[in-house]
Amino acid sequence: MVTSISTKDDWLPRLLEDESFLVYHSYYHKFRLNHKSYGIIALHRLGASTDFIKRYIDEINKWLPSFKEHGEFVEDPEIDRLKSDCLEDYLGKNQGFYKILAMFTKLYETKYNKDIEAMIKDVCKDLLDGPLYSAFHGFIHLGYGFVARSPQVMLEGIVTLYQRYSPLLVDKTQQKYDISRFGNGTTSLIKILNIIHGNNALLQQMKNENRNSVKQMRNFIKPKDFLWF
Repeated sequence: MVTSISTKDDWLPRLLEDESFLVYHSYYHKFRLNHKSYGIIALHRLGASTDFIKRYIDEINKWLPSFKEHGEFVEDPEIDRLKSDCLEDYLGKNQGFYKILAMFTKLYETKYNKDIEAMIKDVCKDLLDGPLYSAFHGFIHLGYGFVARSPQVMLEGIVTLYQRYSPLLVDKTQQKYDISRFGNGTTSLIKILNIIHGNNALLQQMKNENRNSVKQMRNFIKPKDFLWF
């Protein structure tokens, strides 16, 4: 439970460190990425009071598991099966999240001398074409971190981009891409989308989850929590 939130100028980056992937798992329910930092930063930008942000964090932390490297809540993308000391081996493999995070953190502290913007310019230029599998969440995470001036959140975004790297367009002249299976599927993308569209059970589940989320937020949010009301 969050007991208090500092009001110093650097309170937001410090809070984000306290609530980071090093404290709470990066993934939950198998493949869902932890979005808690998005909510914290968005609420701050919308003018929410620190008391409301604290209550938001407490509510999320009721079901978000605390990080334990070998605990029962470790999800598949967090497990390091490669056991490699070479960062490049993990590109697009969707595993070893914390191994990759440790590697990038070391690079941030040594090679880039804690200059996160220099690191982004150098590292991300080779990842710009690969947001497909992550559904752009690496960029979203990186962007939220940049707005909040939080190196920790930006590092998490870089790791998400790297771990789930999947190019939108494959350049067959570049050997770094594994294209052995690309384009060889038997089902067209349009057909797959139609199958999803026709899945009534999935549609009903999405409606139910959305309805419950809206109900919870209506009970949770009060006008006094925002400075602009």
